[in-house]
Amino acid sequence: MNKTLMSLFLLCLSSLSIAGAIEQVEMEGQPNVILSSGLVAMCGMRLMLIGDLSVANENTVALTYDVSMSMGDVGQVLVKGLAFRVETQGQGAPKVTKLPLIGVWIKSENGKATIPNQGKVLTGEDNVSILYSDEKRIDKYVEFISSVSAKKPIMIGVRLNDGKDERIFSGIVKLSDKDSRAFSQCNIELVDLIKKQT
Repeated sequence: MNKTLMSLFLLCLSSLSIAGAIEQVEMEGQPNVILSSGLVAMCGMRLMLIGDLSVANENTVALTYDVSMSMGDVGQVLVKGLAFRVETQGQGAPKVTKLPLIGVWIKSENGKATIPNQGKVLTGEDNVSILYSDEKRIDKYVEFISSVSAKKPIMIGVRLNDGKDERIFSGIVKLSDKDSRAFSQCNIELVDLIKKQT
């Protein structure tokens, strides 16, 4: 086998292994809007998804992720991630346990994944959530809101502090018409504000 054929074969093989690792999920979206003195100070989208769900008798255990991407009025893009284990027994109240994340990224269909600016990731006050500023700032946020608005898939990568491999999820963000309008209006006002500042 010549080098070109071997290279193509390895490329196809690696593509197949990556594609097999992506898990299709439902993503529930919720706009994040922060106002300051009546003006938009930050817009974003909170994405909630269930990574695992197991049901045995009357017991249900779900591994859920809560990830968000937001942009502030100075053009800074923030990514935040949380993970929870939710256990329900019969009709009792659910038991919620926060799980420590050590990595999270968000990627639009044709865009690039978010990356912590200078590799700096902050841990939340709860010592389990993480937050970082993306190195590319506005470009990735614009790709993200375009994909959400066009109902194109969003990819999310998460890594728990459990020694296991990173998990990658893909799905279209579900938004009500009301939330979709609020998200769109927030971003229009934010872009206008940023333009006035430059």
